[in-house]
Amino acid sequence: MQIHKKWSEIEISSLLEDYKNYLSQQELTQKYGRSWSAIGSKLYDLGAKRGYPSTHKGYRLPITKAEIAVLYLTGKSIQELSVMCGCGADNISEHLRKLNVPLRGWAEPKNRLQLPNSDIVDMYQSGITSKDISKIYGCSAVKIGTLLDELEIKKRTLSEILRKYNFDESFFDAVDSEEKAYFLGLLYADGSVSQKNKSVRLRLQITDKDVVEKFSVAVKSTRPLSYESGRTVNCKHIVGVTLISKHLVNKLAEFGCGPNKTFTLTFPEWLDPKLHHHFIRGYFDGDGCITLAGGKAAFSLVGTDEFISRVQEIMIQKIGLSKTKLGTRHPERNNNIRSVVYSGRYVMLKIREWLYKDATVYMQRKYDKFFSIPIELEVHRKSSRSYMKIFGVLSKSIRRKKMVALV
Repeated sequence: MQIHKKWSEIEISSLLEDYKNYLSQQELTQKYGRSWSAIGSKLYDLGAKRGYPSTHKGYRLPITKAEIAVLYLTGKSIQELSVMCGCGADNISEHLRKLNVPLRGWAEPKNRLQLPNSDIVDMYQSGITSKDISKIYGCSAVKIGTLLDELEIKKRTLSEILRKYNFDESFFDAVDSEEKAYFLGLLYADGSVSQKNKSVRLRLQITDKDVVEKFSVAVKSTRPLSYESGRTVNCKHIVGVTLISKHLVNKLAEFGCGPNKTFTLTFPEWLDPKLHHHFIRGYFDGDGCITLAGGKAAFSLVGTDEFISRVQEIMIQKIGLSKTKLGTRHPERNNNIRSVVYSGRYVMLKIREWLYKDATVYMQRKYDKFFSIPIELEVHRKSSRSYMKIFGVLSKSIRRKKMVALV
C-alpha cells in the first residue's frame, strides 16, 4: 500500500505560485518529488486554474484582444503572448484569426518582412535546400518555399531534392560541340537508360576507365565512379558512372537513345553534319573494333541495320569509301543487328584521318591501337608495288620487241 506524503503549508503556497507562473508538469514533478496525478489532484482541491478563455467561463484576459494583435504585429510571438495572458497558444491564434491578423510560422523571425530575398534566392539556386536556408534565418522551410513561389523562382523537383549527388542535367540539351557529340555517340553504343529508375549509366571495362572519367568530368558529376566484377573472361572488371535525372532520361529518349534501344537505334539526323565524325567516333569507342591479324588490319562497327546503313552512307560521302555488303551478326537469331567492315591499310588511313580529325576526346586504348598500324609504310609499299608492276610489264614488252627484231 502506497503512502502519500502530506503537503505542508509551505509546499502548498509554493505550488500555487509555481503553477500560476506556468511551470510545466515535468518541472513540478521534479521539484516536489511527487507524481503528476498527486500534484494535479492537490491543485484541483485548491481550485487552482491557469485560465483558458475558450473553455472557462468568466475568465478575462489581462489585456484586450486589440492589444494582443498590436503586440503580435510588433514582434511578440504567439507563445510569448500565451504566457503573458495565461492561456493556451491556440486561444491566442484564434483571437488573431478573428481579427484577420496574418499569422507567422511558429519559428519565423520577427522581422519577416525584412528577409533578404535576393540572398535567399542566390542560396537556393546554388543548391542549398529550403530546410537549410530556414535554419540560417530561423524560420520554417514552408515559409522559404512560399517566398520562392512569390518571387516565381523555379523550385527543384522531389527527385532533385532527394538526390545525393549532383551533375549538369542540361549537358545534352543542345548537342553543339565535339565533346557532347562524342559522348552522345558513346551512350548510343554503351549507355543504359532506365525510365523506371530515371537513370543513365555508362559502364566500360576497367582498361577504358579514362573515358568514364572524362564523361564524369564533362557532366560535372559529384558521384564517385563505381567498380564491379565483369561477367566474361575478356571483361573481368567494370568501371561506371550513374546519373539520376528524369530530365536527362527524357532528353535522351527524344534523341532516340531510350530504354531497350538495342534493336531500335536510328541515326540522329538532326545532328549538325560537322559533328558527324565526333559522334561516330564515340559510337566506335563503344561498339566498334580494330582488329590486327596476319599483318592485316580491319575496322568494324555493329548496330541496327538502319543505323549502320546510315553510318556507311556518311563514310562513303565524306571519305569516298566503297559500298560493301553489311554482315549479319548471329544469323541464327534472326534479328536486325548488322555489321560493316572495312579492311586494307590504305582504307584504314582514310578512316583514321577522318575519324580523329580535330579530336580532343576519345578512348585512349582504341586510339593507340589505330595509330599503331604502320599505314603510311603500307601505302608506300603499295605505291612501290604498283610502280614495279608497271615497270616490269614495260620491261617484258621491250625484251620481246628486241627478240623479234633479232629474228
